[in-house]
Amino acid sequence: MSMSTTVSCKVAIYCRVATEHQAFYIVELQKKILRSYAERLGNEIVAEVIDVGSGRTIYRPGMQ
Repeated sequence: MSMSTTVSCKVAIYCRVATEHQAFYIVELQKKILRSYAERLGNEIVAEVIDVGSGRTIYRPGMQ
């Protein structure tokens, strides 16, 4: 007999774009995809963090 167990978690969504020019459209698309994924897994989104800046460093406001 197979039992499926679903564990829901509290999660944060992290979106990043490299330039201010990309910010609105790309961030909204990332949030839509990540919200859908979290919902499909039964997770509760407790925070959304958005960073604009290079991925070359972790020293960005959203990563602190």
